[in-house]
Amino acid sequence: EALLQAQEKLSLANNQALIGQRLRVLVEQVEADEAVGRSYRDAPEVDGVVKVLRGSVDRGEWERMLQPGRFVEAEVIAVEPHDLMARVGIQPPER
Repeated sequence: EALLQAQEKLSLANNQALIGQRLRVLVEQVEADEAVGRSYRDAPEVDGVVKVLRGSVDRGEWERMLQPGRFVEAEVIAVEPHDLMARVGIQPPER
């Protein structure tokens, strides 16, 4: 338990260093005001997720930008020990 608590503190500190940074996020799931995705740092079923919050983005724009399987650029605005909260930025160019 002590090791898990120590690791959680380290994870939180690492995530806090990401606040204000933009990440390319692969959208996996979309709900009314939140989408869940993964950045380059997140392996499925092992690591945390990026929760993309709609905030003040128009619902039509939200639905256009955030679709499962698409990438979006999102700015990290808050963190938890395992997950990041971000808001939608501009969509990266198609590759």
